[in-house]
Amino acid sequence: MFVALCGFWPPVWKAKLELAVMSSRMPYQTLIEALQRVHSGGRFMRPPVARALASRMPDSDFSSRELEVLELLVRGNSNQESATKLGATVKSHASTILMRLNVEDRTQAAVTALRRGLVHL
Repeated sequence: MFVALCGFWPPVWKAKLELAVMSSRMPYQTLIEALQRVHSGGRFMRPPVARALASRMPDSDFSSRELEVLELLVRGNSNQESATKLGATVKSHASTILMRLNVEDRTQAAVTALRRGLVHL
């Protein structure tokens, strides 16, 4: 759909539409809203995509598994020890925790989690 319509739109619209995430399955009214928002200089992202990205942002809530990993991290467990206790790999969870807390290492993550009251000893 996007490719077929590009020939009829001014170059400025083409450039702005390339910045938006569009889908051919998008309802007509949502497409119109997206075009208006992008044309006025804003951004548009389909709600499911926005929710998925927001859940990965540093300020979003931690998942229950991430909180379990964080608690074990605060208690001094390595990734391997945590994985054994939880019965699952934890490396990606640990990386996400560091990113969300905006810290460089596990020690900073433990201190930050305790200060914010995310976990308790």
